[in-house]
Amino acid sequence: MKNVDRAQLERWAYGRSTTPEEYERASLAADELQRRAAVERERAELAAREPFARAVAHEGVDDTAGEHPEPLTDGERRSRRRMLATGIAGVTAAALALVGGIVVLSQPNPDPLAIFETEETQLDRNWTQRLESWGFGPFIAGPRTTELADERVIIVARVSNVPDGRSTSWDPYCLFFASPTNTGDGSWGLSSECTYPEKFEREGLTLPDRPSASGDGFDTAIWGPSGEPRYEQNLPLDDSESSPSIIDILTNPLFGFEQVGDVGPIIHDPDRLLMGPHVAYDAPTIADDPVVVQMYLLDGLTETAEPELCIRVTHPDGDPATACTPLSSARENGIFVVMAIADENWIVSVDAAGVVNAQQAQVAIPD
Repeated sequence: MKNVDRAQLERWAYGRSTTPEEYERASLAADELQRRAAVERERAELAAREPFARAVAHEGVDDTAGEHPEPLTDGERRSRRRMLATGIAGVTAAALALVGGIVVLSQPNPDPLAIFETEETQLDRNWTQRLESWGFGPFIAGPRTTELADERVIIVARVSNVPDGRSTSWDPYCLFFASPTNTGDGSWGLSSECTYPEKFEREGLTLPDRPSASGDGFDTAIWGPSGEPRYEQNLPLDDSESSPSIIDILTNPLFGFEQVGDVGPIIHDPDRLLMGPHVAYDAPTIADDPVVVQMYLLDGLTETAEPELCIRVTHPDGDPATACTPLSSARENGIFVVMAIADENWIVSVDAAGVVNAQQAQVAIPD
């Protein structure tokens, strides 16, 4: 690591790691960056101390005076020392600030949530209003904006995911990318991606913006799993690191923030709601009418119980059906209900990847 240049160390330390080898390399790179920063800081401190030490040793004598300078009085000597000490202290502070700046520039804050600790700007407030008018929110943290060239903006936020707007441990993290349209009417184009905390900590969020002018990849907005929101050029489109999950339905920004109003008829204990209810997309059609599948996540009944994933299926020609299962089981096996639709028995399911299916049941539905 000692012979690796700083730029490469930063890519290893703050880039995305997916294998044990890459995690180990990232840790070693971060250690080497910290070591180099410590060396630079020590050098700056030594450089700042040397003129001060020489000045004190000479008792503040003016070396530029003639061969027989007038001796300094005690008051003049004390004044000269105070001025000298003040000046050297300023030089020391400036040198340390310079080193600190180098450290900050070479070692971005690895905490992706540190941006929420920054003071809100007018641009942040403007985008809060825009996003809320487009149906996003309520916001639990942020939004915070990063303005790029030609007025394009990266926006990050954490959003409530239940109808009453309260915060839960499952509040999604969202990355938005906005660019002005060419219509001249002040309108904006917006793309967005949201995910639940566990996946954000593991993979972060990415939004490809446009084909890169410098290669075959895409210019991409990125936030997490480490580092501040940023815009990187010529990145490959690679989805191999992430596989779809049944939980993704509950964080999809196209369907995830519809306010459903009173959930009492759907959920008997709304205080247990952690996410949802959200409508699953791409549901099949039965008897010429689409099936409506609503999904939601409930807190466990006890402090040690895991959350439960539930689905509620409705159809114009059948009575609603609801099923719940522990989240771990839903992630592994999916979830299903059996219901009568148009005098036929159907199994409506959502598999572990979040795909909705329907097939005729071969078993009778109990009365």
